[in-house]
Amino acid sequence: MRTIYITILAAIVSLSAFATTKVDITYSKEWNSKTRTWVQTERIVTTEEAGKISNELIQVKQNGEWTNHYFNTISYNNGQVIEEFEQSWNESKMKWEDNYRKLYSYNEAGKLSQILHQNIFNGEYVNSSKEILTYTPEGYLKEKTIQNYDVAWSNFLRYQYYFLEKDVLMEENLTYWNNDNWDGKSFLTSYTYNSNGDLSSTVKSEKTSKKEITLNKQEFIYNSSGQLSEEVVLQWNKRKNTWKENCRTKYEINEDGNIVGGLFQEMNNNSWKDISYTELPETTGDVIKKTGFLSHMICEIHADDFQKKARLTFSNPDKEIFQIKIVDEYGEIVSSDMTSRNSISFNIGNLNQGQYFVELQGRNLFSGKFSIE
Repeated sequence: MRTIYITILAAIVSLSAFATTKVDITYSKEWNSKTRTWVQTERIVTTEEAGKISNELIQVKQNGEWTNHYFNTISYNNGQVIEEFEQSWNESKMKWEDNYRKLYSYNEAGKLSQILHQNIFNGEYVNSSKEILTYTPEGYLKEKTIQNYDVAWSNFLRYQYYFLEKDVLMEENLTYWNNDNWDGKSFLTSYTYNSNGDLSSTVKSEKTSKKEITLNKQEFIYNSSGQLSEEVVLQWNKRKNTWKENCRTKYEINEDGNIVGGLFQEMNNNSWKDISYTELPETTGDVIKKTGFLSHMICEIHADDFQKKARLTFSNPDKEIFQIKIVDEYGEIVSSDMTSRNSISFNIGNLNQGQYFVELQGRNLFSGKFSIE
């Protein structure tokens, strides 16, 4: 019997700064509807040195015990991040194995100009993707292009940013590469702000040659002290011509005004259903502004009854276009495809037992691995 085990992790790292060297632990919990209790599923142990994060240990709860999962080391040069080096835990060999790294480059003005993503196979670094950033003469981010690597670099998607004044972002235009030009699918995100200058909502729409199709909206709710207390994601119901609540995150704020937790809920049969809870260290302050706190990616792989095909399912409420690659432990691409759906199937009948890596490249890069035994 061939069994598939999978782990997916977002390649997003918190880079918040603190005044002293310390260790913080962030806990994630999932709601168990049967026992009606919160169950701890994951924790991130963050070590900071000289006010900067030096490493992160990610552990998952298995059979009541914390098990090593990923270890990420962050290196700096003159205060700027130059490398993130990720290792995954091999339980059978009881050791850390090199898995993935990100290399950061900066322009003469000290602004981030490129992020190179590489997988590590048997000690060899294999290019995966890179992000290229360009700026206006005033120093504002103008454009970010993401390229993927197979036998050569090729364009995948491009972001263009439009500012009203200073750093007030008003529009973000996302376009996908179409063979030899930027005439592929295009999406527009519009930003609005309240009277205090805080982000109040974003609206995302798909642009076609004839019209714009409204997709979703994010609303940001603040308390009387001006602190972010809730974020709601709504989907556009074309048939009823109205917004429909989809999911939300409610933030827990302590007496000092720091965000110490976030409850993630989804709308189910016209009522909110608890999904997960993230418990943050009480000294995090404005961590929400610096992390992908609301970035949720839930993935599963299931094989069919004949063990010839497997289906990868993942959360994709925005119908975002993802390029998905399956890579074996030697760095060879065994499957590659693109989809705007929330699932995709691939052949496994000709795959040998062993470790495989999966990448989902869209607005963010999600990477992980699975094994066939």
